[in-house]
Amino acid sequence: MLLDELEILIILLDVHLQNPDFWRDDPKGFDEYVNSVLDRMNEIKKQLNEPPAL
Repeated sequence: MLLDELEILIILLDVHLQNPDFWRDDPKGFDEYVNSVLDRMNEIKKQLNEPPAL
């Protein structure tokens, strides 16, 4: 489940980074979007590396 979400986020981020014109009128929104996606990706990676709860 987390791996699926991570894969989707990677694809979405790639699409937006390759097509910055989507955000032409909102560069601040683009930065916020990228930062939010990267934050979530980091959260997922952290959760995947945590030992399982007992």
